[in-house]
Amino acid sequence: MPGAIADAQAASRELRGDDRRTAFRALAETYHITAKSLTKVSETELAWIAAERALAAAERADEPLLVGASAYHIGHAFLRAGRNREATALTMEATAALAPTRDAEPERLALWGALHLTALFGAARGSDRRGADQLLDEAERTAERLGDERNDFWFAFGPTNVRIHAVALAVEVGDPDETIRLGESLDTSRLPAGVRGRRSAVLIDLARGYAMRRMDAAAVNTLLDAEQVAPEAVRFNVIVHEQLRELLKREHRASTPQLRPLAERAGVLS
Repeated sequence: MPGAIADAQAASRELRGDDRRTAFRALAETYHITAKSLTKVSETELAWIAAERALAAAERADEPLLVGASAYHIGHAFLRAGRNREATALTMEATAALAPTRDAEPERLALWGALHLTALFGAARGSDRRGADQLLDEAERTAERLGDERNDFWFAFGPTNVRIHAVALAVEVGDPDETIRLGESLDTSRLPAGVRGRRSAVLIDLARGYAMRRMDAAAVNTLLDAEQVAPEAVRFNVIVHEQLRELLKREHRASTPQLRPLAERAGVLS
């Protein structure tokens, strides 16, 4: 990514006219990829910087949808930094500028829905369960209107992704039974090809639900499934590391023989 950023920056300096706007669009999208990657490996401060640079480039490109996509990434950086109220405020401000019309293009609908999914976690962590449920409902209506699984701006927004966030919301508010009920019935096969992060995310959340119910063998097996889908999502996930430490505290080796090898691969045990 550093090389791609440098190339896009050079193009935005050297080109003129419409070509320069195109270069700023490419620069914004490059920073989006960078911010998303950094967020996934818990490099929150760097992700924040990349997302803010994406916003500046999107504004120079005069692309409202890219500006909204940048707000999405800043919102996720805020959530990782514990700035939940700011995350909700920022993403809802972005939705106000993007309200879809009756004949809105699919990209706008997908962005609108993805911003609502981001805002709901800020609301949930601020103990606003009602607000979080309302945001989830709006995202679900938008996904139904969209009708299929898309991957505009790499958000993978669609009906399946909304259900994935419903599982995440259940575990966020500490409802293991709802987490397990929703997680076990969720079919991720309709997600766009290559969207491994979302497939692993629902498995990680389902494992958290099992762990809350002290179903440790099920939790470990589900984390192993998540590792098969996307090894990096387990290795670099702070929440997974915390979960593995908790499972190790009450380890029963006969029922969870794969726990220690998994913890070693994740870097929790040396």
